[in-house]
Amino acid sequence: MGFSLLDSSTLHNCTNQIKVIMAKYKATVCRTAYGFTDIEVEANSKEEAEKKILDEAGDHLYSEKSSEFTLDSGAIKTEE
Repeated sequence: MGFSLLDSSTLHNCTNQIKVIMAKYKATVCRTAYGFTDIEVEANSKEEAEKKILDEAGDHLYSEKSSEFTLDSGAIKTEE
């Protein structure tokens, strides 16, 4: 059996016709963002202040500094 060298255009045309079939997967992704803001409250004790600050935390805007992405569970094959 003999081998012949292909010119680059013939090789390019051959490789364009090769189709790689891969399986499809899906997974649930959790995005955890880290943002910071200062909240000031009036309170009679440190414990009361911390409770009030946490109670008010949802009413403030945060400047997001970073975020992380994690998989909730492993990837699941959906198709061949």
